[in-house]
Amino acid sequence: MYKLNGDEIQVLQEEHIELDAAVPPTEELESMKPIRTYLKGPIEVGTTFDDWKIVEMNASVETPYQQFEDAVVIEQVGKDFVNRIYLVKDFGEVKRESMMSMEGEDEFVVTSSLETVTQP
Repeated sequence: MYKLNGDEIQVLQEEHIELDAAVPPTEELESMKPIRTYLKGPIEVGTTFDDWKIVEMNASVETPYQQFEDAVVIEQVGKDFVNRIYLVKDFGEVKRESMMSMEGEDEFVVTSSLETVTQP
């Protein structure tokens, strides 16, 4: 679950829920504390939030669903890893990459990409 708060999208809950699960009552939603910030404005290269940074605008990104242009790329960099998320207007997150390097070994990469879109 997410919450819009000014120029931020905040994550309230990350657990998987059933598609037909009821939406919590407004009072419960309002009392939930954000876990982290998912995205913060202004949407431009250099904007930082938590340990993430917007690193690219108008990026091209290939997914099994289609090629996207104009993606916003956010990145989290640690000592031995880089996490990258590609966001596209009207679609949201279309690709996520986690790259980890360990001393003396090849880089390990985990990728999640948009494969299909269905309309309700």
